[in-house]
Amino acid sequence: LAGTRVLDIRPGVASSHPRDLTPLGELIYFTAFGSSARDLWVSDGTPAGTYRVSSSPREIASMRAAGERLFFSASDAS
Repeated sequence: LAGTRVLDIRPGVASSHPRDLTPLGELIYFTAFGSSARDLWVSDGTPAGTYRVSSSPREIASMRAAGERLFFSASDAS
């Protein structure tokens, strides 16, 4: 996804620190801090097409795209 940029979900001092950028088709999946835990997000490259997929007490540990599927593992955040 050449030229795709991920916007900081929480700009400023309390940055969301987006990471684990994983392209899948025309979308990019990534993890970022929402209100507290590191959540799973997806974006089509537009602000309107960027949203949280999952909010969980577990933190996403790793992600990988295979074919048309996204696989990830999670661990307890505590």
